[in-house]
Amino acid sequence: MNKNIINRDPHEPAFLPFEKATPQAPVEPELTKSQFIRCRLRQLFYVALIAGILYGGYRLLVKILTPEVLTIIGIIVSFLILRWVVRIVLRIAFTILSFIFWFIIICALLFVVL
Repeated sequence: MNKNIINRDPHEPAFLPFEKATPQAPVEPELTKSQFIRCRLRQLFYVALIAGILYGGYRLLVKILTPEVLTIIGIIVSFLILRWVVRIVLRIAFTILSFIFWFIIICALLFVVL
């Protein structure tokens, strides 16, 4: 029997198998400078590709559509973006207000009790 006595904790069993080791987190290899630069360049190329596709789509729409239609599309898109921004701002504001509300309720209860 390959057993080893380890007395660390009185509630732990006295005989633990010797093969059992404490689990260790795997060591993540750090990126070398060239790997880091390669990763950043890949991200930069991806952003440039997306920007190029969007710009090309815009130029294609300019050639196909009239300025009035582009103005209407711009207004609709800007309203959609504004709606998204306002929704996020309101969600954050109402979250903060709910925290303040419950804080005031708890303070009032403590004031009444104490």
